[in-house]
Amino acid sequence: MHKFLAPITLLSLLAVGCSSTSSKSAQPSQEEMMAAWQRAATPGPEHRALDAFVGTWRTAVSMWWSPDGPPEISTGTMTNAWALDGHHLEQRYNGTAGGQPFQGQGTWGFDIAAGEYNGMWIDTMSTSMMVSRGKRSTDGKTFVMTSTNTDPVTGKRVSSEEEIVIESPDRHTMTSYLVENGKRVSKTMQIVYERVR
Repeated sequence: MHKFLAPITLLSLLAVGCSSTSSKSAQPSQEEMMAAWQRAATPGPEHRALDAFVGTWRTAVSMWWSPDGPPEISTGTMTNAWALDGHHLEQRYNGTAGGQPFQGQGTWGFDIAAGEYNGMWIDTMSTSMMVSRGKRSTDGKTFVMTSTNTDPVTGKRVSSEEEIVIESPDRHTMTSYLVENGKRVSKTMQIVYERVR
């Protein structure tokens, strides 16, 4: 970020924070607001849960273009590494899709203020940006993310649900489902990740 934009952005965020509390009878003190900002800016145990995904992974991808058709099979490599002092997990993917070279990148993290995991994904198959939000199971082995992006065929926003299951320290699986009216209607993709040693 440009050195002059950072203070402006922070002041804008503080202004939003102040204005959002102006209708309340007891406005937080400056110390209380700064404490809330400090808490929201400090990675915690929820971030540490994402350590399981750090590293380089070989991928086996199955993609269903239609619910009744056979899956398209491809392979690739995903590399995940912490960025910004452990605030966000950066993802870099290289592989193939539809017989063509494919690249993707994402950011995954935990929004302390909102109390949920969130993420963003972009790739060379689309100019849309997928935005995800979700939770982790109490045993820490499963993440369920609800995502939205733009369907290139209809131009409309569509929803999906991604279930990421940690099977072992060296293997996890992500299964994506098309969602309509809040319910899973078909499996669209499955990726098996195996750690590169």
